[in-house]
Amino acid sequence: MTVDKKNLDIGAVRIHPTGNMRTLFIYLASALIIVFCGYETVQAQVQLERISITERADGRGYVVRNHLSASPDSFLVSQPEVNRIQFLIYAEDLDTENFQQPELFSGLSEIRYYVSDGYFGYEFYFLPNATFRPFAYFDVNQRHVLINLERTTLEALERTDYAEAFLFKDEEQIDEADSDDDVEVTLGRERVQGPIVDRADPPGERFQTMIGIKGGYTFANFYGVGYGRNSRTGIAVAATVVTDLPFELPYSIFPGIETGIYYMQKGFEDPQANKYIADRIEIDYVEIPVLLKLNYHRANRFSPHLLFGPYLSFMVSSEQVIGEDEIRRDLDEITRNMDLGWAFGAGVDITLGNVIFDIQLRNSLSFDTLFTDEEFDDGEKLRQFSLLLGIRF
Repeated sequence: MTVDKKNLDIGAVRIHPTGNMRTLFIYLASALIIVFCGYETVQAQVQLERISITERADGRGYVVRNHLSASPDSFLVSQPEVNRIQFLIYAEDLDTENFQQPELFSGLSEIRYYVSDGYFGYEFYFLPNATFRPFAYFDVNQRHVLINLERTTLEALERTDYAEAFLFKDEEQIDEADSDDDVEVTLGRERVQGPIVDRADPPGERFQTMIGIKGGYTFANFYGVGYGRNSRTGIAVAATVVTDLPFELPYSIFPGIETGIYYMQKGFEDPQANKYIADRIEIDYVEIPVLLKLNYHRANRFSPHLLFGPYLSFMVSSEQVIGEDEIRRDLDEITRNMDLGWAFGAGVDITLGNVIFDIQLRNSLSFDTLFTDEEFDDGEKLRQFSLLLGIRF
């Protein structure tokens, strides 16, 4: 088989090895431009994947999340009637064909949807005894659009002059006439101008604090020493404060700060005889931890979390307990009055109505040795494992 080296045919393009490589480059560049432009067009399309509704962690309402593939041009929320809330998303190439609808929650009787070129809307119809105030805002990634539905009363709603423009007419079209009522849709990422956004900051953009109580069992011991001993089983009780921070981290992680005032029983039992003439060492503290709390899907009913941070303790009592008669001798003079350490753990928050229950497992390690007397000190550092149950409201 003989190949003509002067002319090689590739499809409909004839390439001359000696002079027409520029032609091939132009064809390839043109093809890449076409493909790139087509790809950009596809990427620019905004797709509504699903709508989800979850109860707020504080039990004060619900959060509606519009799961979008990209940021829309703008959005609009309105409450024209007490038990009717309307919402619109605007985007030039909005795809809503296969979105997943949410399930109704208690108090929500019906959801109606409206679809047309460039926008997608829906409205909530609530039962007479269910009164909410809406606020729409972007999530931290400026992609999903969230609607906070905060529980309120009819009297409080009427005091805020809630009545706003209808976004839909009875014939299910956008009410063009309402544009004269200071309700103007703006493009880009600016929110709608006018009374619709004249409200307080949404819960996703403000601090939220809840107080509570906590209690449980502790298993205390030492680390950093070589002699034998066993754990002391004790109790922990506390008044707690949990503050949710007003932003979201990647992977639906919501940070917060957990602190409080704890009464903690520490120490150990059955120490080695050549070290102590005692059956038990009891050291009790008032402890103040400051822990960073990382919640996964904080708005869900079950929200797992991790927490870690420092603690500062103030000694209440330090005693050695001897014999069956439990004769007690103070160790205050050879024990540090303050202790600084590191605590870390994991747990889950369970939201039931307006209260949150939590279960936590924690471990704490002291930074410094316990005893101040060099002759008595063998490098003992406090360690404690805790099982805690709490409630906040």
